[in-house]
Amino acid sequence: MTSLAVIVAALSLASPTDVVIWFEHDSVAISERGERTLQMVANDAALESDHDGAPPTLVLEGHSDRLGSQHYNLDLSLRRALAVRERLITLGYPAATLSTVGYGESAPLVTTEDGVPEADNRRVHIRFVTGRRARHCAGPLSFPCGNGD
Repeated sequence: MTSLAVIVAALSLASPTDVVIWFEHDSVAISERGERTLQMVANDAALESDHDGAPPTLVLEGHSDRLGSQHYNLDLSLRRALAVRERLITLGYPAATLSTVGYGESAPLVTTEDGVPEADNRRVHIRFVTGRRARHCAGPLSFPCGNGD
């Protein structure tokens, strides 16, 4: 899939308010690009706050490609979400406003056969649940998830 096609696919599935951190195969290491993105999220917390001045509540949704077992990929996706959480906390984001979930290979941006690596599926979506970026919807976790009206 071309880069432009991947961007279009990502935009069709994600809210324009989402932030995405991408990962290498079988890795929880945050890239330099991901680090810059997380620094922006942490630095912009005050700008994105609700009327009460609290930083936005974020849900960190980990994902994986279909290379490996479903159990392994579910664990890997959660470890990715936790790595993003820990980095945001290190950058000063309040831990109480961060939730994590791992979806494994169940919600791909690019559909593939089992066992096929796909870089665009190795990611953590950062969803704004509260704050100016939030757009409330009935999400899979039964609370506003920021990806629809």
